[in-house]
Amino acid sequence: MLGISRGDYTQWQWHDLGPEFNGFGGPNLIQLPTGHWLAAGRMHQDGVHTALCYLDMNDHKMTRLLKLPSGGDTSYPGLVWHNDLLYVSHYSTHEGKTCLYLARIKIIP
Repeated sequence: MLGISRGDYTQWQWHDLGPEFNGFGGPNLIQLPTGHWLAAGRMHQDGVHTALCYLDMNDHKMTRLLKLPSGGDTSYPGLVWHNDLLYVSHYSTHEGKTCLYLARIKIIP
């Protein structure tokens, strides 16, 4: 679900993002300088993984853009925009032990 509120955050509008995003865990959001929104979090569809998604705030829809190398216990991505690149950090156990990963991603509108 996507919750949107203005002002004092006492009234919310809720939007269902679809079954593929049920259980979208440990989410993080970032608004790019272009005004577009990206979301990252744990997904369960097609096996547990951390994904980068485009979030359309006007149509209240989310689309998976990228499945990051991950699996098992994985989540809680960090998102930073710097010098026209998106940096995504996350943890994962897909290589047999818990490790931290950092991806640099060029976003093309």
